[in-house]
Amino acid sequence: MQLQSKTRGQVSWSGNPLDEPVGPFESSGLVSTSVRDNGKAPARDDSRNDSGFMPYADSDLPDDVDFFKLAERAMRLATPPAAPRRHQQEARHAGSGHVSRVDPQTLRSAWANWFATHPVPHGHARAAASLRVKEPELLRALEGHGVHILRNDLAALLAPAAQWGRILVEGHHPLGFAYLGLSPRQVRHDGGQVVLLEADRQLLLAGHAFAECFLVYGAGACGIHGFDDHGEVVARLHLTNNSACAISHSIAMQHLLAYASGPGQGSSPNSQVIGSRLTRPGWCTIERQVHAPEALAEMCRLINLTLDDAPAMQFAMESEAVILACQATPLHKASAHAAVPQSLRDCKVHLRGAAVRHATVCNGSDGKPFVRLHAMDGNCLRFQHGGSRADAQAWVDSLLPRPT
Repeated sequence: MQLQSKTRGQVSWSGNPLDEPVGPFESSGLVSTSVRDNGKAPARDDSRNDSGFMPYADSDLPDDVDFFKLAERAMRLATPPAAPRRHQQEARHAGSGHVSRVDPQTLRSAWANWFATHPVPHGHARAAASLRVKEPELLRALEGHGVHILRNDLAALLAPAAQWGRILVEGHHPLGFAYLGLSPRQVRHDGGQVVLLEADRQLLLAGHAFAECFLVYGAGACGIHGFDDHGEVVARLHLTNNSACAISHSIAMQHLLAYASGPGQGSSPNSQVIGSRLTRPGWCTIERQVHAPEALAEMCRLINLTLDDAPAMQFAMESEAVILACQATPLHKASAHAAVPQSLRDCKVHLRGAAVRHATVCNGSDGKPFVRLHAMDGNCLRFQHGGSRADAQAWVDSLLPRPT
């Protein structure tokens, strides 16, 4: 959505909150030699024992700019002083420098001031970070201005996703994030799980994946944004609105708006339905483990060099709530502040190497080795070379520290 000439900014996935609410169809973010190694003694891994990559077959402003003060001053000039409120919500600090539970009207005004000063496209995540609030709080404050709060029924929300055309899935993880284009041919719901299936890529969501869920639209696109109970993004599903998919975009919007909560109602409580494990039972053999921080840093550096060449690989981003998996897909490296691509068939991955706590080299049932990077809480990323067994083994060997 283009702003008036006096405000040169443009926002992705939403409109300017100062504008009148826009209809969803009118408007389309080290190296050391000390390595602990378990050698070649194979061990069965039954804690996370799925061997296959496909679980189912088939420019910032200076820090001294305070937008909240600007917003509060504008409100004082525009309206007479109000009587003191008897029950003020207590401010809650969500992290260093992050203030929570800001008055929605103040937050909307602060967002508008921030929006007006940024000449490049931006999303709510960047705005929320600059305003020092959690992104879900900003989205709640913008309800009715390009944002609708959705009921937390993922099975119902995504049931017709196979009719929506291409979806750009943005998955977040303690070890980074990934973008993957997905055209689901089938949507399954069983055991408290929702699965979007394409021939060579899949998205699995647990029934409790999102604590809060929003429909965000504008600037030619719309998307479902899901957050956990700490206000951190879990996944986003973007639907771009172009001539090739305008009809499917309209169908998706009509369906999703039917699940919007009424104004001021907020998100319905998440039932926290726990289904079976997202991954299917299987097995893999652990060939080697790497724990030394220096060796892990070097391994992550080499994986990033591999991604610079965008080879065809098997990849999976796996957590207890979400799995994003693809086969024989070119993997590209994404920067830490990568903009959401408007269209993408390949996969873009950002690896946060500092969060890797240990790595394992595994052999699956097909005999091809792969590397699994683990976070502290058990979430992992899996990489496997897309070539022959010999190619996969050579690539894994290139990542491991040389014996001294």
